[in-house]
Amino acid sequence: MCIICYSPADTIPSETELVNCNSNNPDGFGWAVRTPNGIVTGKTMDSDSAIDQFLDLRSRHIGYDAVYHARITTHGVTALENNHPFYVGDDRTILVHNGMLPIDIAKGDTRSDTRVFAESILPSRGLGVLDKPKARRKLEKWMTGSKMVIMSSRGDLRESSYILNESSGVWDQGIWFSNSSYTYLNKWWQNYAVVDPADSLWCIGCETEWGQDSEPAYTGICSTCFTCLDCYESRDYCFCYNPNASQYTFDYDDTELVRG
Repeated sequence: MCIICYSPADTIPSETELVNCNSNNPDGFGWAVRTPNGIVTGKTMDSDSAIDQFLDLRSRHIGYDAVYHARITTHGVTALENNHPFYVGDDRTILVHNGMLPIDIAKGDTRSDTRVFAESILPSRGLGVLDKPKARRKLEKWMTGSKMVIMSSRGDLRESSYILNESSGVWDQGIWFSNSSYTYLNKWWQNYAVVDPADSLWCIGCETEWGQDSEPAYTGICSTCFTCLDCYESRDYCFCYNPNASQYTFDYDDTELVRG
């Protein structure tokens, strides 16, 4: 269900960490690096090219913050236009997301839920919501199970970058990851739609291995720690197997959380 790698100034992820990110989230890659001339973004469907381009740009602007994103398709088509990051309002602000947002996608709309949020919903609400503690908490609660990084060079916001639901991710060596899939190389990723029945499922949550004929292989949930074997979220917040997780909507008029 995607991963975000946020690098504050003077930090840079390792190539191994990025390879792990891509192997577990192989449906498209993108990045944004703050530079003296604004935020520079890039997108590609090629894993090796993504890592090379990002590390090159990142190393040349190490004194600023940056973000890298690897995608797993949940909503919308698997295509370059649905790769993160997305612009919010104009090219001064970008957004990347990990998770699934409780947004209804219109029939025939090939955009992802994140793209709809970035292009239509958040601009209409206004980025000022990020600087209002009560409104920001309600936004984070609405997107429970999701994590998001917003970077801006507008100058009228209190912060240049925001991590929403930061506590749901992990800081490692000064870098913030939205989940732990950067720690493990998915051995099936080169042929990611093909699984050898002789292979085992490996839970990234508790490191338990499960056979292909086990209950977790059918349910998609680790029987030991209840982590989703597809998106690595807790069963309570996973949208892969828990349709009730999307029961909330966000009232953008008064920023109240309401049951949908």
